[in-house]
Formats: sequence, C-alpha cells, structure tokens
Amino acid sequence: MAWPRVPCLLLILLLLLQTCLPQPGPPSPPSVPQCHIPYTEGQQAGIHCFWEPGQDPQIPTSYRLRWNSTEGGSGFVECTNVSGVIPRDLYSSYSYMTVLVRAENQHGSAKSKTAEFNTGDIKKPPTPEITHHCPQPLDIYWTLQCNDLGSSDQHCDCPQPLEIYWTLQCNDLGSSDQHCEVQYRTQDQQGWTQEHEFGRSLFEDHAEDQLLSNFLLLTPRPYTVYEFQVRCACDGPEALMSDWSSVYTAQSSESAPVKALDVWSDCGVTSELSQCALMWKEMPTWLVQGKVLGYVVTLSHSNGTVEVVNMSTSEPGGLFVCQEKRCRFTPSLQGVSGVDVSVYNSQGATKPAPLALPTLGLQVPELSFTVNLDILSLNVSWSLPPQPIENMQEYVVQYKQVGHPPTQGFDWIKVHQKNTSIILRGDFEKHTAYNVSLFAVFINSSCLLGSTIGYSLHGLPPKVPEFNVQQIADSNVTLSWQHISLTQRKGLILLYQLVLNNFTVYNVSADQSSFHLLGLTPGHHQVWIRAGTKAGLGPSETISFSTKNSHGYLRYLLPLILILIMLPLVIILSIQMKTCFLVPEWCCEKGPDPSNSNLFQQMKLQFNSSLTAICSPLESNPKISELEVVENPFWDAKACPRKRSSPDGQTEGMLGEESTHTRTDTESGSLSEDDPFVSDYEKHFMPMDV
Repeated sequence: MAWPRVPCLLLILLLLLQTCLPQPGPPSPPSVPQCHIPYTEGQQAGIHCFWEPGQDPQIPTSYRLRWNSTEGGSGFVECTNVSGVIPRDLYSSYSYMTVLVRAENQHGSAKSKTAEFNTGDIKKPPTPEITHHCPQPLDIYWTLQCNDLGSSDQHCDCPQPLEIYWTLQCNDLGSSDQHCEVQYRTQDQQGWTQEHEFGRSLFEDHAEDQLLSNFLLLTPRPYTVYEFQVRCACDGPEALMSDWSSVYTAQSSESAPVKALDVWSDCGVTSELSQCALMWKEMPTWLVQGKVLGYVVTLSHSNGTVEVVNMSTSEPGGLFVCQEKRCRFTPSLQGVSGVDVSVYNSQGATKPAPLALPTLGLQVPELSFTVNLDILSLNVSWSLPPQPIENMQEYVVQYKQVGHPPTQGFDWIKVHQKNTSIILRGDFEKHTAYNVSLFAVFINSSCLLGSTIGYSLHGLPPKVPEFNVQQIADSNVTLSWQHISLTQRKGLILLYQLVLNNFTVYNVSADQSSFHLLGLTPGHHQVWIRAGTKAGLGPSETISFSTKNSHGYLRYLLPLILILIMLPLVIILSIQMKTCFLVPEWCCEKGPDPSNSNLFQQMKLQFNSSLTAICSPLESNPKISELEVVENPFWDAKACPRKRSSPDGQTEGMLGEESTHTRTDTESGSLSEDDPFVSDYEKHFMPMDV
C-alpha cells in the first residue's frame, strides 16, 4: 500500500535534518591556548588562557586546563569551554611552562596542542593613557606654475596636522624599550586605520633611547572629530602588547571652506521675481571645514546699484532663517538682475555662487516628463530634445509638497545636461501630492521645461464635494460637483464614476466637473458618485431628484376624453337594447319606451354623424317641435266615438284610432296634468304647470 504523500515528505525532511545536523559524539580538539598575565599594581595576577572550543558536541562536555612547569609543578583547573585561569600560587615567576586544554564527554575526549612559554615573557604591560592633543603647524613648500594657464590667482589648502600624546609606565616592568601601535578613525566611520611607531618623533630630533609618547596625523580632514586608541609593548615589537586604551576624541583645526554653495529659488506656481524666495543648502562640515560664521548675499540691481547683505548665523531671524539643512532669505527680488551667495568661517569664504533667475519667454522644446514616487524615493525621467538646447549648463529637478507654505516641503537637485533621469531619496509622506518640475539652467537664468503632480503611495480618495443638481429639464438632468483638493485626494484622480438608480454606470473623465443625464423617464431618480485612483474607488456621495414630462397630462386627459365620448354612446346603446344599467330602476318601471321619440331618433343620427356634436354646447332653450304619442284609452272607442274639432273647425279624427297629432309647445308654454289629452309620456318628460 502506497503511503500518503504528506507523511512521505515529512520522512524525507527528517532524514535530511538528521544527516545535516551534528550528531552527538566525542568533542572536537580545542585550539592552542593563548596565555598572558594581566598587569596589576603591587603583585602579579594569575595566568589567563583563552582558546577556541571547536564544533559544539551537542552534549555536556567538561574542559580542563592542564600545565607542567620546569620546576616540577603540574596540575589542572576546571574551566569554561573558552577560558581558564591558573592561580598565582600554582606557578613560579620566570619559569618555563607547558599548557594544554582537554575536553571530555560521555563519548570520549580530545586535547589541544601544547603551548610553551616563560612566565616572565607573558606579562602584559599597563594600558597607556592618551592625555591630550593639539594641532601642529607644518611648514610645507611647493611650486605651482599658473602662468602657463594664463592666470596668477592661486588658492591652495593646507590642513594642519593633528598630534596626540600619551603616557606609559614601562619602568615598573624593568624595561625602557617601548613599542606602540595607534589606530584612528573619524566618528562617521566603522573600521579603524592602524599605524605603527618605533620610538622616534617625527618633528623633533630625539635620541635613540627616548620613548615615543606622541603620534602625528599629517593630513586630517579639517574641522573633523577623530577617535584614537593606543596600545604598547615594553620590550620591543616581539613582546606582548598591552590592551587598547580607552577611546580618545580630538577635533582637527579649521580650514577655508571649499566648493560653492548650492543656490536655488522657490517661486511658487509663478516665475515672478517678486514671488521668489532665495534658498541654499547648508554645506556639510567636511566641505565648510570649520564653523560657519555667516553668509554674504550680493544683489545686483538693473539700475546698476549693488547691495551686499551680511547675515550672521549667531543672530538669525527676520528675512534670514536656516532649518532642516536649508537656508532661506526673502528680500524683494523685483528689479534684480543678479544674485550671488557665499559662506565664510574663521579661515575664509567660498567663491560666490550665482542664482539662476527664472526667465519667461525662452523658446525651449517640449519634453516627455514622468514622475514615479514611493515612500523612499522620487524617480524622475525625461527625454532629450531633438535638438540640443543652446547654452544650457545643467538641469534642475525640484519638488514641493502641495499645500505647504513657501520654502517648506521643498527641495531640488542639479543634474548633468546629458542625464535623462534622477532618483531623489527622502522620507516622502504617504498619500501626499508633490509638484515636480524640471528646469533648464543657463548662465544666471533658468527656464521651466515641464511640471507634473506625483503622489507617494496612492490611497483611496475621499467623498466628492458639492455634488448637486444644476439643472432639470423634461427628460434630462445636469449634475455638477467640485474637484477634490490636491491636499486631500490621496492619489491621482483617474476618473469619476456615476451610477444611476443602482443600475446604469457612467465613467467620467477626471477633468470634468459636470455630466448630463439624458433620456430619463418621469419620476424619482437617485445618482451616486465616486472618485477613483490607482488604489480603487472612494466612498460615494448620493443625490436624489424627480423629473416631470411636459406631455404627461395626456396620460390623464386622453382617458377622460374617451370616457366623455363613450358615455353617450353607451347610453344610446342601452336605450336601443332596452337595458337599464345606466338609469335608475324606478325609471324603467314607470316610464314609456323613449325609443319611440323622434327627438331621440334625431339625437341618435347626430351622434352617429359626428362626435363633435356631442361636445358642442346645447341650446339654452330648446324647442320641441314634434312628438309622437301612442295612447291606449281606457274607454271603448267603438262604443263611444268622439270627435275633436281643430281651431279652424275641422274634424281631425276619431279618438281611439291610431293617428299622428302635432303639438307645439313654446318656450313659455307648459302642459297641465288635468288635460285629458296629455299622455303619460308627456307627463313624465314635458314641463308641467306648477
């Protein structure tokens, strides 16, 4: 049966570990012990020995330091795995001894090689003590032919050597032969530089037997703090050396500063000289080579006048401030044609550094300019123009944190004219906008080549502000909003996303601040908006509104018109079908059949001929000109015939026979209920006398 894969892999791993890890066994042989007798005042100490134990045996192991003396003494002491001490009462002074180390555990034992020495030769001398230092003037002569270069202006920098002094008591050891070693380094270095001295002073004619108690560092860096340590032997170079002395610090002397200042200006978003602040970077100590006493700013005006401003570092303030390794001076540069800045210490001043004043109107080619930011660096790159820019000396890349006051969150770096990229190191704040610009520098002038906004570590943007309805029409709406400020965006805005009624999505360009929604149906709508960066979409802002169609009343008017048109038709149809679903029940029981009325017959023809007749206004006083009545008398017409005379004396006919009678009723006329010739129909439908 095959094993599962996981247990098989675990078994292989255990086998590998068992093979690679050291197995318990006999101890490894220790290295040869190194022994010495430390210096103590008054009496000697025990013999201290040290060694390397070798590979760890992984099980408890004991170590013993064994010795034999020429005087017949021998023995051993229990010790640690790396050191042991032979007590003073177990050995004799100036006697020969052999020592070794033996390691033993349950699997076996091993021993080191034997060390041999005279106890008089392993005495360590006392540790020297560095007492003081001083700069030592040094006269050096040289020749320089500057005439061949067409110049007689010479400047040479000669730093003063740095000398340290120490004391060492070798007389207590019965020896006057001193040999010492010196090691030194600057405070910003890790490793040491060692020097060996053999009993001579470099600048004084000492006797051969005179002890060396000083060391001269010929070419120290000016105004730099150095650390020194010394150790010595009292019986020549082959004798045992003392321990290193404690660290001694000394500062070298000042020298005139070298290299010009790095000068630039912060002009904000404009290039107007009136808005510019003069700035420069503090020079590092190894370049200024002394304590900075002040700065000198020379302002050359267009009218020919020159203004020199001396600013002392002991009294900063006002227009002159230095902080975070940047200095700023904010005089009015309006009408200034040139600016120079220099720094000075007690030994001299630097060469004046000119400011490249911003210039407008220079014809320069367009460049492809890109910026990538992260937490630790700002990566800027650009393309070289098709044609070289005439008289250009270098590029300057500057960045400024958006939203900060002038000269704050601001830095720059100068780049060689052949380079097309630069990496600025710094602690850039997260989700923060930086305005990065590229300048071309000419003689005493500069010109902006490109500028862009970059973010360090894009984050989610906040809500979009001022989202509202700007205009509502019949079926479309105009929405507007404000752009998120650069200090709050937390990243480059790539788009705005609008969602209508949680269904329709619109992606809008980051440049837009309004959008038109078209083809909306009448009713209530909801829209929310979100801004998007490389990190994703931010929180949404919601707005609600309603739209009304200008032709919406037809939805209610058309059914009403149809009802008004159909109602009379339904009434007529119900009359023709002799139904009573539109009239009260009592009317159907007592009233005669109205379908025999000529008036309703005429109305029926009018309805069928034109629907507009129904909608036309009725006469206020209609005239009923003809009415047909069919009446069944309650008497027997044959038994009791009667005749009626017309007004003109003619007999109209016999009652009881079916005939047609014509009666005209004027506007003021009426029918009487007592009239024996009034039918039930006329009583029901005709006006009666009251």
